[in-house]
Amino acid sequence: MSAFTTRSVTLGAALAIAATVAAFSPAAVLGGVFSTLAKSAANKTLARDVERAAVGRAAADAARASAGAAMRRQLEGLDRKTLDTIAKRYGIYMDRQRLARAQGCRSCFLPDEAFDRALARANPELSAAERRQIVGYYQDQTVVNMNSRHLTRTVAHERLHQLASPAFRQRGGAVLDEGATEYFAARIYPGMGLPEYGPAYPESFRLFERLSARFGEERLAKAYFSGRVDELARAVDGELGRGAFASIARAAEAHRFDEAMQIVRLR
Repeated sequence: MSAFTTRSVTLGAALAIAATVAAFSPAAVLGGVFSTLAKSAANKTLARDVERAAVGRAAADAARASAGAAMRRQLEGLDRKTLDTIAKRYGIYMDRQRLARAQGCRSCFLPDEAFDRALARANPELSAAERRQIVGYYQDQTVVNMNSRHLTRTVAHERLHQLASPAFRQRGGAVLDEGATEYFAARIYPGMGLPEYGPAYPESFRLFERLSARFGEERLAKAYFSGRVDELARAVDGELGRGAFASIARAAEAHRFDEAMQIVRLR
């Protein structure tokens, strides 16, 4: 038993030595080196890919930020140009404090969803369908949907609401007020190098246009911007009969535009 065990141990030791030698043979060593190099190369490639992706994301973020800043500058430029053009043409009729407040307050430009949320907060009585028809409003600040197809017209319209005397809307009604706003907006487009746009409120625009032709733009500008509505009403009543101005305003508010136009009746 002792001799057999000795031979077995000697054989086992020999096999272990052979295995160790084989592990450190040139082929095995080279294989290990190549495996390590391959893993290192793969890790370096992955690191480069990660770095490139990070650089790409940073570049994309920078491009978006740059584009956003450029868009803001363009919108602010449009807002300033619109306000300056209105003030240049009609500033003589405006309340100085109202004009100064408007000049110190930028319009707020919002994308679709943000504009809809702001509009819903400002006018909770409006349905979703009604809100989809609106691209701008004035309520302490001019707020405009920056994705509007008629952005320039919308800015002009809402800035005019901001500069108008509340007295005109109170006496003339909302419908006639919208027509007046569209009328004065159309008058500033040439000064901004813009083509004429079709009015957003065509019937009330035409009614106010007829009033202007009959009683003069200056008199209507004083009523709209300065709140001198009594002077306009006296002139209208003096030519068309007692209560004519109130009758025109009521007919317009009820969307009876033919009736209102008949009252004005150009000579």
